[in-house]
Amino acid sequence: MMGDPFEEIKIIKGILIINQSGGSSWKWNRTDKYRYQNGEFELIGYSSHYGKLCEYWASFDFNLSTGQINYKKEFEDCENNQEIYKTEKESFYKKGIQLNLKNRNLKKVKILTPTYNAELYL
Repeated sequence: MMGDPFEEIKIIKGILIINQSGGSSWKWNRTDKYRYQNGEFELIGYSSHYGKLCEYWASFDFNLSTGQINYKKEFEDCENNQEIYKTEKESFYKKGIQLNLKNRNLKKVKILTPTYNAELYL
């Protein structure tokens, strides 16, 4: 729970991929994808999955190159065998966010989904 969240770093087809995960009852994982371009490692993709058993599970996938964001949140009811009783799902575009390996963690980038007004963070 309080350990190092670093999970893995690898390069596939010229893309630097960094995976992190953590949590105990609330669990999370996130993946950053960088491409070396314009003289630096630019963030081109981000994905995360997070939630808690019997509460909800959410996923957020952002292609920074195209601006496409896919968001999904499924609410669980464990009293009924982990039945999913509600799903929020939407896709939309957000252009103009530029992050790189150097400035990645200098500030949180907050995005609100247009339909559900969910707060997503990079």
